[in-house]
Amino acid sequence: MALRRNPKSYGAWYHRKWVLSQGLLEVDFDREFYLLDQLLKVDAQLSWMELPFVAKMKDVSEVEELKFTMDMIDSNFSNYSAWHNRRTLWFFPFNRVNASEDHTLKSSKWNLETISYEIDLFKELEENCKFVKLTLARLFLAQDAMMSYKTCSLIHSRDVLRLFDDLIRLDPMHAGYYEDERSIVVVNQVTSDEQSLMSQNSHSSNYFSSKLPLNGCIQLTNLSLTRIGSVDRLLWVQVLDLSHNKLHSLAGIEALQLLTCLNLRNNQINSLTALEPLKLLSFLRVLDLSFNKIGAHPVDTTKVSMPFSFVTLHFGAKNVLKIILRPT
Repeated sequence: MALRRNPKSYGAWYHRKWVLSQGLLEVDFDREFYLLDQLLKVDAQLSWMELPFVAKMKDVSEVEELKFTMDMIDSNFSNYSAWHNRRTLWFFPFNRVNASEDHTLKSSKWNLETISYEIDLFKELEENCKFVKLTLARLFLAQDAMMSYKTCSLIHSRDVLRLFDDLIRLDPMHAGYYEDERSIVVVNQVTSDEQSLMSQNSHSSNYFSSKLPLNGCIQLTNLSLTRIGSVDRLLWVQVLDLSHNKLHSLAGIEALQLLTCLNLRNNQINSLTALEPLKLLSFLRVLDLSFNKIGAHPVDTTKVSMPFSFVTLHFGAKNVLKIILRPT
């Protein structure tokens, strides 16, 4: 009765889902899909929350659900909820192939052709649509990942970075997410091959020992990084210069177990809590945190217990903090 009076009653639909999930009554799935079809005409957004639930209960295949989704897109090209559901379902065939078949040349060619078709399709959509730009960026990354077994070069890196820059401008509420994703692409780009890595070798900092081998030093400065990505490619690094970025977290850096010197000068680290991963770096001897924002946060109750003694600790008028560490 509630749905007859108000088909957009979210509470009634959620209660209906709960009743169906209990399995107390035999479900007429044909009727359920009929009701969903009626709901689509009233509220397309809510129906896409219901569809996966009913499809899963009836064991509808992803191929059938994808066909239904495409029919909805054909009837309303601007139905972004349908596009979102299509994106979720579209990757299922790839997952199934990878789980059951070898990575043969034939299947790789089919995957690349399909990705290329999707890229061409999304290029034709509205230029300033956030959803289109984000999906296009992910498709470019997927295409590069599929081609990486042939070549280490990331063909679409510039396009992806441009798309994330556009998203940061168009969608400032989610700028943090886009900046993090952009950072991963940047680090991937500069660590993608030996030539790129060699260009990042550095002995520029005066506290980085000149006795260390050249191939143990990496400089990733002035890249606007907000997070550290691709750490699996940096496991051999002993000296890492991350100065002049936008880092506010060090999550992931604990994987660099050979690290002895770390330059975090001119970043946006604002609390001792962010330094927690450094406790796991047993070989770390030199750390520069100058010109960060430690102390700017009004409350930071975390006490970082590290296996080092502070040789130099100075707060200046501009909130300058420089720490030189040595074993206790």
